[in-house]
Amino acid sequence: MKGFTSLKSKSFFCLCFLCLYSFIALANKETKTFLVGSEIDKARMLEDNVTQFELVPRQVTLMYSSTLETFEDLDLELTIGTDLPTESTLVSGYELIIKENVSVCYQKYETDPSKLVEKVGYSDLAEIYFDGSATEWVAGVSQKISSFNTPDTSLKSSTHQIKLKFKKILSQGVSYCSGSFSVMFRFDA
Repeated sequence: MKGFTSLKSKSFFCLCFLCLYSFIALANKETKTFLVGSEIDKARMLEDNVTQFELVPRQVTLMYSSTLETFEDLDLELTIGTDLPTESTLVSGYELIIKENVSVCYQKYETDPSKLVEKVGYSDLAEIYFDGSATEWVAGVSQKISSFNTPDTSLKSSTHQIKLKFKKILSQGVSYCSGSFSVMFRFDA
């Protein structure tokens, strides 16, 4: 994606990270626990570092509501930490962009992923909302943040609220769903 590659002018640095969030849930069960993880590609870092880029909590429980016919909303916190001193003017802010948000549901639960062939759709089951916005945050749309928002530390850091809302699961044949979204990050000079 243009603009998300290493740039060397003016000591400008650009980082590209994937924050992978996966959900696996059984539509006919009440709850399902799953893990949230982060991947930082340190080979693409230049002068200064992002020391933390993760969704909190790392382990959450999805609650299925038969009244809503889907999962209840899920609130997460995106935490970003750097080794940049708070007083540094080299970097003022940053940009976050969703690279992809995909999901799929199946008719039959299988422990062997190669046997999951009975797809019943729901490629956009989870909607993502950023920092209380009423507008869905979709792939390709960036969130430009002018400055880090946690001023009570000696290093630049931020936290953001991420809300996942799930669309209705109307098909009676759904017994298993999985999905993920990835977020890219870069410093702005």
